[in-house]
Amino acid sequence: MHNKKIGFTKNDQPFYNAYFLDSKAERDDYTEEEGEYDYLSLDQVSWYEDQVALDTVESLVFMHIPLRQYIDPETYVGIFREKMVYAQGVDTGFFDAMVTYNKSKAVFVGHDHLNDFYLMMNGIMLAYGRATGYNGYGNLEKGGRHIEILDNGELETYIILGSEV
Repeated sequence: MHNKKIGFTKNDQPFYNAYFLDSKAERDDYTEEEGEYDYLSLDQVSWYEDQVALDTVESLVFMHIPLRQYIDPETYVGIFREKMVYAQGVDTGFFDAMVTYNKSKAVFVGHDHLNDFYLMMNGIMLAYGRATGYNGYGNLEKGGRHIEILDNGELETYIILGSEV
């Protein structure tokens, strides 16, 4: 299992955590309903729950393939140019765990090169980065998502375009 938790400190005190999870890649065998992309395993969800249950500070989560909660957003901020969200094939309960433990304030993903939007669901930000590499598909200007945790623990994030740097 390729998961990682990194703790950040401020003035030698725990300040924020970051979780990095392997959302894997395409699958050879899949059903039309699930789609071709893999998903977080139940073991990964359990690992996250074991870790976050001990957290004394808030956290952010990073993975490549979007959770199924990104599909069909009613309201969002940013660009949604893919014909659909190419999400993980199965919802194994990761988002529900985030809601239950109320520690992780956002999930940041990539995967869909024509999306850079974010939406709020149950108080959790679900956000895309911005296509950064020059060998992928799509014609969005390259850039990145700036993520900042303020001194008071508040999250600020926005897109920076290559032309702005």
